[in-house]
Order: sequence, then C-alpha cells, then structure tokens
Amino acid sequence: VYNKMYSKCLRPLVNYRHERVSVLELRSDSYIILLINVYFPFYNTRDLNNHLNMYRETVGFIENIMHTNSHCKFIVLADFNCNIHGQSHSFSDMIKLMMQKHDLTSCYSLHPDFDYQSAFTRCDMKTGSYTLIDGILISNSLASCVSNIRISHFGNNLSDHMPVEIDL
Repeated sequence: VYNKMYSKCLRPLVNYRHERVSVLELRSDSYIILLINVYFPFYNTRDLNNHLNMYRETVGFIENIMHTNSHCKFIVLADFNCNIHGQSHSFSDMIKLMMQKHDLTSCYSLHPDFDYQSAFTRCDMKTGSYTLIDGILISNSLASCVSNIRISHFGNNLSDHMPVEIDL
C-alpha cells in the first residue's frame, strides 16, 4: 500500500511472484531502487530441515531479483525471524552471505549509538523474550542517503513487532 501521489515514481513489480516477497520499484532522479519486502520463514526445530529449505528458497528468490536487476540499488525490509547480528543461527548465516554477495548493509550499523545487545523489534509477552528479528538492509552505495534509523516503541502498536523506520 502506498500513497497515490507517489505513483509517478513508484510501481509494483508484479512479475515477481512469491508468497513471502513483494517488490516495488522506486525511480528517483539519481537511482532506480527496488524495495523488497520479505517475511522470512520462522525457525521451527520440530521441522527444521523443511524450514531451512523454505528459508534458502526465499533467500534464493531475493538473490535472483538482485542478480537480474544488478543495475538497481536495493532496500530490503524484512522480518528475518533471526537476529542477523547474532553469531550462531543458521538463518543469520544465510542473510550475512546474501549481504556480502550483494553489497548490502544493515541500517542498524549506520546508527553510531545502536546497541545490538539491548535493542529489540519483537516482544513476546508470554515468555518475556525480546529479540532483534526485524530490520532494513540497503545497498552500501545508499548508506550516505540514510539520515535516521529508529525502532518505534509506541504504546498503541497492536503487533508484537515494532516498526523499523529509516529516513532517506
């Protein structure tokens, strides 16, 4: 969903069909940017092989989009269902490899005071766990365009996930 006033520079790329991925093309005077929105599979230890395969397939679909559109810049808005800044999760290793292959950076790394140990984007009130599983990846060449990054912890949010926002 986007405001119609942006329809001159923003269009959905409906030729990319995937149940977990949607793509918008944003044309500016300087760049063509593909906005890739992703809901990655969750980590289920009872059916780990199947979920690892679904995760690999989703990463592969995104990488195909980036490879096919290598002339574009990328912004990946995602529920990673893993902490990509962690060290020991098989999902985060896949994301880190994709970031390396396609010259992407986490917007959190652009915030000089960002605390990876205490920041969270999901709060499970039943278990009391707080995790950093949502985020935004951007092409490194767009890093200088980011003026602000924030995780919005406001009271009227009905989701267990906190919105992650960047200002370009």
